[in-house]
Amino acid sequence: MSRIVDRRDKILQYISKYNCDPLLFKDPYTPDSDTVNLLNTEVDALVFEIISMSHRYGSYNTTMNYVETFPGKMRSSLDIWRHAKSAIPDIDIFTVMESIYRLKDRIYGHYCTTVKRAVFRLPTSWSIGVPNFKCREYNIMFSTWRNLHEK
Repeated sequence: MSRIVDRRDKILQYISKYNCDPLLFKDPYTPDSDTVNLLNTEVDALVFEIISMSHRYGSYNTTMNYVETFPGKMRSSLDIWRHAKSAIPDIDIFTVMESIYRLKDRIYGHYCTTVKRAVFRLPTSWSIGVPNFKCREYNIMFSTWRNLHEK
């Protein structure tokens, strides 16, 4: 088995344990508010839009009818992928992870010991970039996200 196939299997095993329903953005403090549609279909622009919108909106699960994550919280690759699925239903998590890697100089990320996942947000004046760290949820290094598709 190639290293890329092994890494992809680890990622698929991990996400298979969690809810993978698409997420929408919604203002959780206004119960009757509408969900907010994503505008981009180009992957890098879409992923950056999702990370940007996470600052202002909560991640709303329409299947379960509740807000999973409140505004201002960092989002994991799983969360970002679930949001991306609302705009591009057939997008795979590997495409989203590769996009997050390409955006590493425009966003901030680290491994969060509270949620036990790599998480991302817009940078602040004191934090920008994503260092190469171990993403323990997938048991791979962040630099591995660079190329998760077989070439």
